[in-house]
Amino acid sequence: MQYSILLFVSQYWPCERHRAKEHSIYSNRATQRETCLCRINRERRGGAAHSSAVHSSYYHSVVSEQKGEDEESRPEQRGDPQLKGIVTRLYCRQGYYLQMNPDGSLDGTKDDSSNSSLFNLIPVGLRVVAIQSVKTGLYIAMNGEGHLYTSELFTPECKFKESVFENYYVIYSSMLYRQQESGRAWFLGLNKDGQAMKGNRVKKTKPAAHFLPKPLEVAMYREPSLHDVGATVPKPAVPPSKSTEPAIMNGGKPVSKEAKPTT
Repeated sequence: MQYSILLFVSQYWPCERHRAKEHSIYSNRATQRETCLCRINRERRGGAAHSSAVHSSYYHSVVSEQKGEDEESRPEQRGDPQLKGIVTRLYCRQGYYLQMNPDGSLDGTKDDSSNSSLFNLIPVGLRVVAIQSVKTGLYIAMNGEGHLYTSELFTPECKFKESVFENYYVIYSSMLYRQQESGRAWFLGLNKDGQAMKGNRVKKTKPAAHFLPKPLEVAMYREPSLHDVGATVPKPAVPPSKSTEPAIMNGGKPVSKEAKPTT
């Protein structure tokens, strides 16, 4: 009887040697996991230029979700900065940094240290951002014809959806306008000469729409006060000297250029 009990216990109760072996196996697996994580972190650091776009987009989406939850649980305090955004440069795949000139026009620059290329990316919704120039304080907006312009006030035309595309590039599309028939979104974009393009002519699969955010710092922002479209006179986003299309003023209506007198 005693022999049977001992035999039963020896079969189902692990001995010290068996427990030591299991501990060794678990330790080796933990070491392998740590080694794998270290290797992944090194690879991520090596590809920081590409991963910054993903981090930026994910950061804004998380902040936007937290913002929506917090608004239900606490009273609004518009006077205090509550939104976490970033100061960043937007590098277009065409080889230019998006910049806003002092006159409010938009184009691209090769200078990676220009203050005109600094923008505040402010989360104003779930994966929705406002793009504000640090230097001028103007917002980038897109009107109903697809033209880009800059606005002193924050309006629904200043809202852009931020989406991560292939190869970690980010695309920005208008939250208000899109193709009526196909439903295709209108995108922020620069052409090969660094000029701002009409949103309805930019395809998300082309380099013109692909931007790589290069964050410089995290900043706190007050929630912009939303105004109606047309509350302010928009400034043309395309420099008249470089534009191949009419300048845009007065709520997005094209202003015809004066014809030069013939001699």
